Amino acid sequence: MDPAALRPLGTAWRRLRMALLRSGGLILLVSLLLGPAGAWAAGEDVRYVSDQLRIEVREGPGLDYPVLTTLVTGARFAVVEESADWLRVRWEDGEGWLRRQYTVVEPVAQLRVPELEAAAKSAAARAEALAAELAPVREALATAEASGAALAEELATQGAAYAALQAAAGNALETQAALEALKARAGELETVQARLIQDKLALEANQEVEGLKWGGLLALGGVLLGFFLGRAGRRQSSGWV
Repeated sequence: MDPAALRPLGTAWRRLRMALLRSGGLILLVSLLLGPAGAWAAGEDVRYVSDQLRIEVREGPGLDYPVLTTLVTGARFAVVEESADWLRVRWEDGEGWLRRQYTVVEPVAQLRVPELEAAAKSAAARAEALAAELAPVREALATAEASGAALAEELATQGAAYAALQAAAGNALETQAALEALKARAGELETVQARLIQDKLALEANQEVEGLKWGGLLALGGVLLGFFLGRAGRRQSSGWV
């Protein structure tokens, strides 16, 4: 593989290692990867340092001064005087010097356990009280949810009915439009029928006129025929005489 291609990987690994070293995470990463089996051999006697400390209180700020007494973890005292590595302290039973490195400003965890337990008990009691207070609210919420579900069903039913009404209204409108079209067509047919009746009456009137005309002509023809026949007969009679 080309070394130039591996260069970004090496840079990224160096940055990760430096970040882990700054945060102390490299040790944690190694311990997580190795686990208990990798850190200690199987069957090895493993022990831990006790958190119970006993600090020697001396007459002066140094190891060459005699020991007055010892203070255990969590002992409370007031600082009277300070030096580079030693503190002159006063407690209920006396006064003396002890090493600064074994003292802290905040109470140790061992002393805070009862406080934390009391806080946990108080929190548990408060949680129970809140649960009791929330019980009616939950019931009301369940009732509201049931009512909401019923309303949703009713709204769905109403929506279906409204859709049916809309469909019926649409059909009614279509029917109304068809009726209006039929009425318009009927009006047109009535107009045509009236026109046909007028044309029929006009034809009948024309037929009567034509009949009268032909009847007049026939009558006139009969008169003329009779006239001519009468005259011819008279001529014949006079001839015979």
